[in-house]
Amino acid sequence: MPDSETTPALPILIVEDDAGLATLVAETLHAEGLRTVIFSAGRDALAWLEGNEAALLILDYTLTDMNGTQFLARAGAQVTARTPFIVVTGLGDERIAVDMMKRGARDYLVKGLSLLDVLPVTVRNVLSQVETERHLALARQSLENVEHRYQRLFEDATEGIAVADFETGELLECNNAFLDLTGYALDELVGRSQKMLHPPEEGDSPVSRDFALHQSEKQGQTLASRMVTKSGALKDVEIKANAVDIGGRRVMIAFFRDVTAQLRIQRERAVMLDLLKLMNEKTDTRELVRCVTATVCEYTGCEAAGIRLRKGNDYPYFETRGFPPEFVEAESTLCVVDINGQIARDELGHPLHECMCGNVLHGRFDPSLPFFTPKGSFWTNSTSELLATTTVKERQARTRNRCNDDGYESVALIPLCTGGGMIGLLQLNDRAKGRFTRQLIEFLEGVADQVAIALAQRTAEAALRESVKRFEDISNAAGEFIWETGLDQRITYISSRVFDILGYRPDEMLGRRSTEFTAADTAASITAAIAGHLRSGSKFMDYEHSALHKSGSTVWLSVTAIPIQDERGEVAGWRGVSVDITRRKQAETERLEMERRLLHAQKLESLGVLAGGIAHDFNNLL
Repeated sequence: MPDSETTPALPILIVEDDAGLATLVAETLHAEGLRTVIFSAGRDALAWLEGNEAALLILDYTLTDMNGTQFLARAGAQVTARTPFIVVTGLGDERIAVDMMKRGARDYLVKGLSLLDVLPVTVRNVLSQVETERHLALARQSLENVEHRYQRLFEDATEGIAVADFETGELLECNNAFLDLTGYALDELVGRSQKMLHPPEEGDSPVSRDFALHQSEKQGQTLASRMVTKSGALKDVEIKANAVDIGGRRVMIAFFRDVTAQLRIQRERAVMLDLLKLMNEKTDTRELVRCVTATVCEYTGCEAAGIRLRKGNDYPYFETRGFPPEFVEAESTLCVVDINGQIARDELGHPLHECMCGNVLHGRFDPSLPFFTPKGSFWTNSTSELLATTTVKERQARTRNRCNDDGYESVALIPLCTGGGMIGLLQLNDRAKGRFTRQLIEFLEGVADQVAIALAQRTAEAALRESVKRFEDISNAAGEFIWETGLDQRITYISSRVFDILGYRPDEMLGRRSTEFTAADTAASITAAIAGHLRSGSKFMDYEHSALHKSGSTVWLSVTAIPIQDERGEVAGWRGVSVDITRRKQAETERLEMERRLLHAQKLESLGVLAGGIAHDFNNLL
């Protein structure tokens, strides 16, 4: 019964110069359901093989035109590799059979009475063996394809992947992303402990703290960690690791994701929010600057920070943190002094400021040089290297080098500048090298912009307060108070002098209508007067009206006011000055009363004279 699993679609090639035997072999195979092709000469069989394939070759070793060894040689390795063959030899030719087995024969048959009996079993065995090998080859190829695919996935993964011995932490394999993350080459990592990639402050344990956690209760979990790269820089990473068995060895496969930029942005946002909160809460400039320097020191890890602010011709330190007192004293002034002890000035009369601080404050920088930024900041991670490799011309001016003399290697100078010009700079120093990155300097420039705005705002507010105080002092000395109202006559501002005149504190009057502090009839006349001036757009001049003191007494005021215009040029309210003229009014009242009494007395005197004259005339008549 033919076995469908071992019945090939291709024919079996029979090469036999004995026609009778060839026919018997073919018939025997046909009975097994196998197709055959018969050739008596070796050259004819070779010619057929050039354009056809056979499932199996049954080769008589001794042919009329060649022997089996010659046949295989002429067929070539490509044909013999894809065509399995069985050798048929004569009785006593076992040596030849062994030689042919070494050349790749799957089996051999000896001509004789039992040939046709063992032929079907031998052929079936060989065909089964070939089919099994074909399946194994396919499976092996499939496995190789899978391995190749996973190897490509491993190598091309965007996340860093590292394989380490589970017990020792020895690195066994890393992908390209992991090499990019660490900065190492593969041969610099393989065979070494994964501990080399973690900060030394973790101690002397054989594996890192995170690796130990993944060995135990944290296996399969994502841990936040820090990695030391080949350059010595620290990177923030997230590590997820699992233990698996590969080839009888227990290993840890860890996935690394670089979150340095993400965490940096989060930290920068948090710091900026804290600073903005400080700027809104701290009204005192000194306290604000103190908090800013503390926050910047904490965020950057720098040991010293300072802020210089313009004061007259100089930019002395307004606030410092971490600098030795002698450093601050020596470096506080930037002005260049001539031999006469006078401040040196340029051809335009501007004071000269030296050192790198002077460069930053006066915009002397070359953005093409690596230690300057396009916004005019200066930074270096090694003042020693900078001084050794640059010229005075490149550094834009002669530098004092006090920072380097005091051992400060990392130095950053960030300008504090607003639309109104340069107001100072932010300085950061550290004795360690490598404190700064370009991203950090860019963030500090953003911080400096916000600080400059806050300081300029406080300076403007202080100047405004001083101006208002000066004006109020003048108006108080003149016995008057200043006020502003909206069109609805509600008071939006009123100076403190009003308390001395009307008895009300400013906060008691803000938001209330000005007519609430007058008698009803006076309020009506004021409203009518305002309406008239509103229509004409003219100002009040010496408008007199009575007001009510908080005690209930009457106070007379003389008002001069001008309209407040909005951005469209329309009247939005009134700004004016009210002068207390109560004494003048009282004096005028007293004067009028005295005039009235004098006139009355004069009238009485005239009547007396008239009465005396009439009496005299009567007496004469009598």
